[in-house]
Amino acid sequence: MCLVAFFLLTIPTGDDWGRIAYVEQIKSGHTSLIERLNLFYVGTNGRVLGNSLHLLASFSFVLNAIARSLVIVGIVWCIFRIAQLKAMPLLAVLTLLVLVPSVAILSQAIVWSAGFYNYTVPVLLVLALYVILRDSSSRWSSLAVFLLAIAACLFVETVTVGLLLTSLAILVVLITKRMLTLPYIALAIGAIAGTLLMFASPAYRNIAAGTDAYREVPAVGEGFVNSLISRIADNLPSLVQYVALDLSVFYLAVATGIIVFARSSRASFWLGVLGGSAAALFLLSQVRFRLLEGRAEVLVAAAILALFVTFIVSACTVVLRSDDPVHRTAAPWLAASAAIIAPFAVVTPFGARNFYASAVFMIVAITIVSASRLNTVSWTTQRITAVTVGWCMAAAPLVGVLGVNKIVDLQNRATATAAYQSGAEEITLKAYPFPLLAQNGNSGKKFLHSLQALECRDGACVPMRDVNVSFE
Repeated sequence: MCLVAFFLLTIPTGDDWGRIAYVEQIKSGHTSLIERLNLFYVGTNGRVLGNSLHLLASFSFVLNAIARSLVIVGIVWCIFRIAQLKAMPLLAVLTLLVLVPSVAILSQAIVWSAGFYNYTVPVLLVLALYVILRDSSSRWSSLAVFLLAIAACLFVETVTVGLLLTSLAILVVLITKRMLTLPYIALAIGAIAGTLLMFASPAYRNIAAGTDAYREVPAVGEGFVNSLISRIADNLPSLVQYVALDLSVFYLAVATGIIVFARSSRASFWLGVLGGSAAALFLLSQVRFRLLEGRAEVLVAAAILALFVTFIVSACTVVLRSDDPVHRTAAPWLAASAAIIAPFAVVTPFGARNFYASAVFMIVAITIVSASRLNTVSWTTQRITAVTVGWCMAAAPLVGVLGVNKIVDLQNRATATAAYQSGAEEITLKAYPFPLLAQNGNSGKKFLHSLQALECRDGACVPMRDVNVSFE
């Protein structure tokens, strides 16, 4: 219920308003759900399930909140299962970590409904695939793996490519070792099928041809190498900001957990490197290196990226040298958290939402490392009280901020609706007090989608009159 209340406090912003407008078109009979989803597939991307779930969720704000709550519960349950964590008092702590790896990710992948259905849901499916492959012996597990693999490939491109490559690599290893089983064959076939369905969308041909107005990849052909280097140089500062610096507090917590729970005399040097690199990332996050320009900015960004790689390598080394063999299973999750961000060196655009999977994989790793010790803790009333009080103190400001934005949103919607119905051509609304938790919230163009009366003919809908919405 707490999670449902949390998501009820979120507000529709950015692309959410467009989906709400499409829902009104569907309800009025000007278009159908299938027609709208086909337009997404042909003209926007191959995120079949991401687009479908977001559009369906836009029919009911309450059902949307319930659905998102269930996804978060599912992610937390999978992490508990993967790490074999039994300390139930830590359920709330883990939930908070899953919700807030960083403020930017919270805004774009959790609070923002459009971001949630494209970037958070596939994380649940990937974790569920791991749980089934490791723990299930049911005769239906192969079918479940096949269907989940297809589904996981129909949300966001990096997860699609990552799952495809991982499934094929596992297939090769198992064939080499003569340990191949049906569920892993189903995983590879499902990943291949999902990838083909995703990238069969005509929209990707436009991106590859360089004719897409929003997304770009380096053009293959003459000058490809120079184009690739130029793109990496352009992307590097933003990539470092989102990955290495915005998550620096999170990395400091991860490093502390690994040092406390997985320290070993065989990794003394690497423990120092891990702690030092995490601390350095935290300190650098306080420096506004983006004020630099040109080559200086790129060189500093490259140095910070090298520091982040050092952090990942040292973390993997420490857990691999741990005396507890269970800790070593955290290394693939740490490596995956870094590998999944690699495509954004050459692909644009991207934002903090693209790195939610990376953050969750790190949460899985640190939970694996700490589970055995935490399972032996005697959870007395005092300790449970301490955890509860700490959780409430951390959650209260977040709920307060969302509540303030929610009040402003309700006032704005009432004001805008009344003004539009009265024939106003200029509508001025109050800006959200906390824009960091309102992705594209102060965009009049986006907000306008939910207001306009449309005239629809032959499947095309246009506004019946021009209105300008602004925030101040």
